[in-house]
Amino acid sequence: MTHPYRAGARLAGAMFLIAMAASLTGGILIVTAIDQADTLNEFLDHRPALLTGVALEIVNALAVLVIAAALWTPLRHSSTTAATAYLVIRVVEATVCAFAALMPIAMLALAEQDSTEGWALNAFRDSLVGTGVPVFFGAGALVLYAVLYRSGLVPAYIAIWGLIGAVGVLVNMFVTDDAIRPVLVLPIITNEVFLGIYLLVKGFQPAATR
Repeated sequence: MTHPYRAGARLAGAMFLIAMAASLTGGILIVTAIDQADTLNEFLDHRPALLTGVALEIVNALAVLVIAAALWTPLRHSSTTAATAYLVIRVVEATVCAFAALMPIAMLALAEQDSTEGWALNAFRDSLVGTGVPVFFGAGALVLYAVLYRSGLVPAYIAIWGLIGAVGVLVNMFVTDDAIRPVLVLPIITNEVFLGIYLLVKGFQPAATR
């Protein structure tokens, strides 16, 4: 029997995979290009990598919006309040992601004018990526996996795994040890990749409150 939310599950699954790939790749391209530039001219030399990174991070922001829309109906049938909270949180997250993604374009424009103010914009971008995005991403994940666990739309182990990953993202903001930070975010990365594949292949289980 086909689950009534099969189409939404497939769309959300695809977007989870696209968002993760675009976010990680785009972020790496932008950070690497900025870190390798010691002068304005060197910064401009990294324009292709920066613009590619920006495009990928915009794709991530759009994918986040589609995920929120695709999951609205199945989550609402478990809890309208939680579904609304998840939608609002992810819209804010997508907005912050898009704003942070556009910072390198402003930095390029300033660099072309021989202005050093672009480096100050980079510091602001770092604060958005290091604090703003994780706060909303982690909060949204907590809401999502709590509802998924309660509703039984996915197996319990996926929801519990996601909750652990969400906590790791939030804790990671307060950790300064570069050796520990990747360990804290690895659970949510692997979880969302697994969830994306699971939703694409199997979709949601028939909702059954635990």
